Amino acid sequence: MSKLIKIGKSRLKDMLGFKNLGKHRDEIIESSSSEDISYFDAISEKAQSLHPLILNVKVEDIIPRYDAKEFVFSSIDSTPLPFFKAGSYISIKTIIGEVYTSRPYSICSSPKDALSGKISIMIEDYPDGFVAPYLYKNIKIGDVFQISSPMGTFYYDKLRDNKTIVALAGGSGVTPFISMAKAIRDGIEDFNLLLIYGSRNREAIYFKEELDEIEKETTKVKVVHVLSDEKVDGYEYGFITSDIIKKYVFEPQYSVFACGPGNFYTFMKKDIQKLNIPQRFIRFEMEAVSRDLSSDPDYPIHYEKKEYNALVKQGGKEYRIKLSNDEPILSGIERAGIKANASCRSGVCLWCRTRVVEGKTYNPKKNDNRRKGDVLLDYIHPCASFPLSDLVLEIPESELF
Repeated sequence: MSKLIKIGKSRLKDMLGFKNLGKHRDEIIESSSSEDISYFDAISEKAQSLHPLILNVKVEDIIPRYDAKEFVFSSIDSTPLPFFKAGSYISIKTIIGEVYTSRPYSICSSPKDALSGKISIMIEDYPDGFVAPYLYKNIKIGDVFQISSPMGTFYYDKLRDNKTIVALAGGSGVTPFISMAKAIRDGIEDFNLLLIYGSRNREAIYFKEELDEIEKETTKVKVVHVLSDEKVDGYEYGFITSDIIKKYVFEPQYSVFACGPGNFYTFMKKDIQKLNIPQRFIRFEMEAVSRDLSSDPDYPIHYEKKEYNALVKQGGKEYRIKLSNDEPILSGIERAGIKANASCRSGVCLWCRTRVVEGKTYNPKKNDNRRKGDVLLDYIHPCASFPLSDLVLEIPESELF
């Protein structure tokens, strides 16, 4: 039995308007002016200068930092570099043999320095790495590099974070907090920073003199040093714990930021829970992808080192390569000489987003930051994914090399 539905005049008008929407749109387009709109080019140029994809820089200075080096880059033409939020990182591009690759490093300079065309990172002499030891040993003053524009989400946001930030740093994980401290000193940022910084001994403290000077110049930055291998008056001894944090924090509300090596994160994630801080006020810098899956309790099958075949499709080209399950898929793609997009290499930034046409992969939970839609549509972040079978992959064409 049909039912009579009455439609009011206003509703009928809406329906007719929607029906004629396309016709009305075409009439507007046809009647529009043919006036030159090239002024939009100036807007595009301005946007490109503020958010460029790639920056061409040269090495202006190299500063020894215990077992690391600080590399000061300057713009090729001495123009300002993009302004950034203290705590951001850049990705440095390099070619080693036939491998086109990149690595992310936190910026340790002040955002103010970018206005004079300078930006700094620190690289450790990490003997077991691939890119870090190569850069550490081979970069010379005057060398030219391509770096990404500053990016990341590890920074103070007054709409999100409490006015006091308790920064927990382990070793070289201090670099983003160095940038924050400098930004506070320079009047660019306005928050209180309590840096609790863990090092092996006094000699191993990065940026010690700079931190001492910043503490003298502003009351908004306080540094507590924790030494694991040396007992010294005026320094905490052992490891950073919730008890040490409670000893120095007096504000009822604060946010916690943490940055350090993998084992530092593992320990701090458990100990921070004792502070009873709402999760929204706890932020960890991107965690590096572990290549040791042999003890991963979530690994879906018995772990045994294996090699798989992969067909990689990129644009109109196809590559047949070998992938090992003891390294991220992205590393295998790069090792085969394929130019691929990458930036954070921690499963966060989406730059290396890749479609799995056939096959299975493993995505460790701590680095699996895929959107739900990507999981359903079989997309992965190859920088944080490992092969579980032969694969057919579709990767985007590289915008970086």
